[in-house]
Amino acid sequence: MDSIIVRAYKSSQGSIPFYLFLINSIDLLHISYVISRSDDPKKGIQRITSSERLTDIASFVKESTEVIFPNNLIINFDRKAQVVFRPDVGKPNEGELAIPRKEKIAQVIDGQHRLYGLEKTEKNIPLIVVGFEGLSVTQQAKIFLTINSKQKGINTSLVYDLFGITRSGENVELIAIDISKSLNSDEDSPFKDMVKLTDARKKDKETLSLAAFVVSLKKILKNKDIAFSNLDSHQQIILLKNYFQCVSRMFMLQWGTRGYILTKTLGFSALMKVFPKVHLRCVLRQDLLGANIESQIEGWKDFDFSSKEWEGVSGEAGAAKLASILESKLKQLGTK
Repeated sequence: MDSIIVRAYKSSQGSIPFYLFLINSIDLLHISYVISRSDDPKKGIQRITSSERLTDIASFVKESTEVIFPNNLIINFDRKAQVVFRPDVGKPNEGELAIPRKEKIAQVIDGQHRLYGLEKTEKNIPLIVVGFEGLSVTQQAKIFLTINSKQKGINTSLVYDLFGITRSGENVELIAIDISKSLNSDEDSPFKDMVKLTDARKKDKETLSLAAFVVSLKKILKNKDIAFSNLDSHQQIILLKNYFQCVSRMFMLQWGTRGYILTKTLGFSALMKVFPKVHLRCVLRQDLLGANIESQIEGWKDFDFSSKEWEGVSGEAGAAKLASILESKLKQLGTK
């Protein structure tokens, strides 16, 4: 039978042996499979595959000139797979691993989204794999739990901050990161030093995370039906400054102040949801200056942004609720 031959290193952790090897993604896709808990509670250990994550990974791979997945995937060869390890002379732990070229002989324990995200592309890249053999469902579950519950996730703001220095080319995420950092560093920005960039201890003035800023901004930038998203980043920064300068002046005592949500994730997300509507009104009046923006949001001046008023309201649904109320208080289109 035809086999996939890879160089491998054989080792063990405790009493459980495993192989460490590089394999082309196309070959790994051919032999692997996933069983989620919802599909088969007796044999499945995986979460349901997220189509959104697959699309994100596929987009990353397609847009990147250098695709790097430095962390390994983990698989378990079924007993029926009958993989064969042939050690080198004098090196019992190094050699060739012959893997039968059969479909569905290796269950993915960790790395399903990376692997099946690659399937959506035409790229064939080598992947680092740790391959166990003949593990029971219980043993696979323990490995899955160790990986996904014991390791501390990376702070999302730190990820975005690092993403900015590893850039190659431009995409919506990088543009959003650049704009967010500019608004945090520019002396005339109402967000000066208010954005928390890393996972270091939060400073008193830092009321908003880089992650919250980028996520809200990305939603606008991705929508090409919005006039703002088709401008260059320099113009976008100026317009956002104008908008939030008007908001910060209107709510001077609440802006950046403890006890109010204006510069926290809930308030900021809602204000960003309303921003395209405000910008459209300004465009229609051919007046993007601060005085016109203030005129459009005049109905907000008595609004209560106190944390007490919005206690228990959070997340995307909370931001959408707040945004809907703010939008209803905008000056009506066509009103002078």
